[in-house]
Amino acid sequence: MQYLVTEELINPGPLLPPDQLVGIMRQWVLPSMDTLIKLKSEGKIVAGGVPVGERALVLIFEAESHEELDTILQRLPLWGLAKWKVTPLETLEGRTGRDRQFIEQLEQSLQQRYRPQRRHLNLESGLPYATKDDVPLMPQTLFGLAQLDLQLREVPTAEVL
Repeated sequence: MQYLVTEELINPGPLLPPDQLVGIMRQWVLPSMDTLIKLKSEGKIVAGGVPVGERALVLIFEAESHEELDTILQRLPLWGLAKWKVTPLETLEGRTGRDRQFIEQLEQSLQQRYRPQRRHLNLESGLPYATKDDVPLMPQTLFGLAQLDLQLREVPTAEVL
């Protein structure tokens, strides 16, 4: 699993004497950098470096687990002198596969949601979605009214009045 790791040195303040700065650099910063170079040669650091003009690190680590990465970082001499941020990364292939599944599910949902609903009316109603299969679903009262309409059409107008 890959992790984006950013580190920013805690500002020691403007009143830090130069001899103490040299001590911090020799005791914590340089040994940490040597350890990071070794981790890179071992394949634990995939990419990264120091942003130009900053006292920070931006690295991509390869680790088997959160715990493994946490252990690596805690063993760095800089661990207590810096702010660390760790972001687990998902592979491009894994994310693309999940995005494809999501889109397919969304498309299916939209098709079901906006699919025309079947109407329980006969074909003579002129509904574009009505089929012969809809006729048996028509309630008996509607069927009776349709028959009555046919009977009234056959009766001369004078007899109805």
